[in-house]
Amino acid sequence: MAGMAPSSTEVFVVTVLTVIGMLAPLVVLAGLVVRRRLRRQAGVPTPVGSTAGTDNPVGRYVLLGVAIVSAAFAVRAQFVNAHGPIESPSLFTLHGQAEPVYWIAFMLGVGLLTVLSGLTLRRRHSLRAVIGPAALVAALLPLGVLAVLAVKIRRHSSELVTAQLPALPPARGLSKAALGAYEGIGWWLALTAVLTLVLIVVLVLARRWELVVAIAAALVLLAIGVATTPGTTAGFWGLRQGVVTKSSYGPFALGDVRALWFYLGALVLAALLVAIPFLPPWLRGLATSIAVASPLWLFLALLQVQNAADDRLPELLAADGYTTATRPGGLEGLTLVAALLVAPIVAVRGLRAGRRLRKAGHADQPHQGAPTTIGTR
Repeated sequence: MAGMAPSSTEVFVVTVLTVIGMLAPLVVLAGLVVRRRLRRQAGVPTPVGSTAGTDNPVGRYVLLGVAIVSAAFAVRAQFVNAHGPIESPSLFTLHGQAEPVYWIAFMLGVGLLTVLSGLTLRRRHSLRAVIGPAALVAALLPLGVLAVLAVKIRRHSSELVTAQLPALPPARGLSKAALGAYEGIGWWLALTAVLTLVLIVVLVLARRWELVVAIAAALVLLAIGVATTPGTTAGFWGLRQGVVTKSSYGPFALGDVRALWFYLGALVLAALLVAIPFLPPWLRGLATSIAVASPLWLFLALLQVQNAADDRLPELLAADGYTTATRPGGLEGLTLVAALLVAPIVAVRGLRAGRRLRKAGHADQPHQGAPTTIGTR
């Protein structure tokens, strides 16, 4: 693909980093294996994970399946969504006539990460502390490939928009013309695959803190989704006095009081996810039901925000002297979609955790008439 194909120097650098990225997790794995054997020979007891009767890894195996399917489709799908007289390539074809170093790096990196993540999950009771860290190191290579390609895509998009925008006729508000280039569904599937594999490893390493990790992941997705969803922040390319500039308007410059509902709803959902395990039983079920229904009521609130932004944006652009403007393409809204898919699952897990905490509290209560002590069982 013109503008995205790596140079000969870039091919060399990526090749060297790929070799390092493949060797580093294997070196970490070998070092941890040697350390484990030395500790066993010295008589140091090896920590044992939870027993099969108290550990239900079904959800983590589902995540593993999601990651494998996402990675398989990522390398075949449209990796760059380009507009204008240019092609929209897959990860392999974006190299043009150059060596497919990014494709090779991603395939090798995500392959090794998948194997190590699967082994971490399979040997979670005995070898998680050995394989898990190596898996996290292995994630650096595919994540680095995706980060570098995202930078290249955005830089290429800037060049395209700078050349294409002055040719558009003046219009009030945002032009409907699609310009530039942005990350396609293949890039987002690749990112989903890598982050899901990392999440599996982190959940296994977290053990008893698995729910805390799941809640934290949901909150991060929700925060990024709220901040980047079109309509909440209006980023745009504009032509002002013959100069192409990239700018944006914040949510409160765009909207009226309607904009507050979406942010308030997102804040309520975040608070519910954190609080559900600790709420009293009569309130826990209601809070879980509200969180499970969050995709519906947050979507309705988002419509209000976007309607307010669409009404306000033409006035802001005209007042600031923009004669032509267009919104860059992208699939950033997928982050919010992912957050709203994860939130109900985390809420139900929190409900179950709250029930277990309550049962454990009843089991720890001293028998009637027995002396009570604080901090002992």
